[in-house]
Amino acid sequence: MQIRPRNYASAATVSALALVLAGPAAADVTAEDVWAMLEGSFEVYGDGLTYDAPTMDGDTLTIANIRVDAVTDGMSFASDMGSLTFTENGDGTVTVGMADEITLILGPEEGANDGERMEILLRQPDQQIVASGTPEEMLFDVTAPTVELSLVEFVDGGNPVPAEASLTLNDISGSYTMREGDLREIDYDMAIGGMNVLIDVSEGDEVVFFLSGQAADLGMEMFLATPPGMDMMADPEEMADIFAQGFAMDLAYSIGQSAYMFEFNDGPDSGSGTVSAATSALDMSFDYDAVSYDAAITGLDLSILTPDLPFPIEASLSEYGIGLSMPLSATEEPAEWSVSADLVDLVISDMIWSMLDPSGQFARAPATLRLAMSGTATLFYDLLDPAQQEELAMAEMPGELNSASLDQLQLSVEGAELTGEGAFTFDNTDTTTFPGYPRPTGDLALRVSGAFALMESLVGMGLLPPDAVNQARMMSGMFARSTGEDQFETTVEVNEQGHLIVNGQRLQ
Repeated sequence: MQIRPRNYASAATVSALALVLAGPAAADVTAEDVWAMLEGSFEVYGDGLTYDAPTMDGDTLTIANIRVDAVTDGMSFASDMGSLTFTENGDGTVTVGMADEITLILGPEEGANDGERMEILLRQPDQQIVASGTPEEMLFDVTAPTVELSLVEFVDGGNPVPAEASLTLNDISGSYTMREGDLREIDYDMAIGGMNVLIDVSEGDEVVFFLSGQAADLGMEMFLATPPGMDMMADPEEMADIFAQGFAMDLAYSIGQSAYMFEFNDGPDSGSGTVSAATSALDMSFDYDAVSYDAAITGLDLSILTPDLPFPIEASLSEYGIGLSMPLSATEEPAEWSVSADLVDLVISDMIWSMLDPSGQFARAPATLRLAMSGTATLFYDLLDPAQQEELAMAEMPGELNSASLDQLQLSVEGAELTGEGAFTFDNTDTTTFPGYPRPTGDLALRVSGAFALMESLVGMGLLPPDAVNQARMMSGMFARSTGEDQFETTVEVNEQGHLIVNGQRLQ
């Protein structure tokens, strides 16, 4: 049996709804005020969300028979969510109550394949939500001892699949603030004491896929702005318009110590392993004009065992990071961009080294790469505007590079190290000085040390021919200046006249 991955992203609908009900004060709100605020946020579910008219009994407002029944991107999603209650506490605050258990049913679009479905149970016992603030801006304080998503049933091709899956969040606390205006804005600030995840899919006695893990000290801050009338159930083509209407997201999360183990078997492709990290973090923002992404992990350890090798592949990093920021819309003035990558203190196991370097030529020291670049660029098109996609696809260039700088370069491998920095601006009106390219102005400095010693080790391993080091020594005089024993420096400059100068010598 082959388990095919499917798009069950619609499961996030009820999870997101639960969080919305679960991010100013010093004023009074009534049950009707809180319901009005939440009812406005329900617009994102379009016609797929239905419920009875509100009823008031004493100090409690009840919204009964809440049901989600929607189709998006070829997938169907249904859930009876019971009732919402809003109880006035007599001090200007309102307690929001919802069902302790909610069942979610996922499957393909009606008529596509009735033999496929997934049933998930959401449990959130003893959750407490208290709303305060004003009708225009409300603060929701949230606490929950545990929230759990668990797989009840998975049917594939009309047959039940032996599978177990669960995601559990413990010790949840935090708040979110909702504001109504031209855009609907939500600020989240949540903390989670721990997370446990389990996925176990089997066929008979054989494991098809297994994942088990846990993480501690999770934190999340998020700002979300959505335009009025936004429908999460709309077709992707329609969803593209929400960015032009003001949709924006700014997310930051952090995770403490985490550890996972996994196993997979799919014919010739099989393996198992473990991965752990001391800390993990992600900062991301996305709107119509720009996108940025910055991920970082510390204390990363990885071990993988495959049938192709008699020993595990083991590696560790003290730091891993990757970052990107860039404009997404046309601007009159150059907009900033950046890219970065960090692989710090990469260490591989002695077993791998003994295979790569059986004669022990290398000291087997940690390797490091740090790279950071930034600059400015001008886009000619709005990349998220569907109306501009055809013109964008036909364009020779979607924009122009105005400046670029090498902010940091460090590559350290077995005693050899390359470092550098530099900055250039580009004249896009001059593509003749350097035919076909905008004329740069600026300079770049590169330094290298230990390169010949590294090459001699590679010769000793048989990876380079014996005369490679001598050839490199002769060529180094053409492109670099010696600054010490096995140390060299190169400077590249392009002046305002378009002259290319390398190590003080004009080449063009």
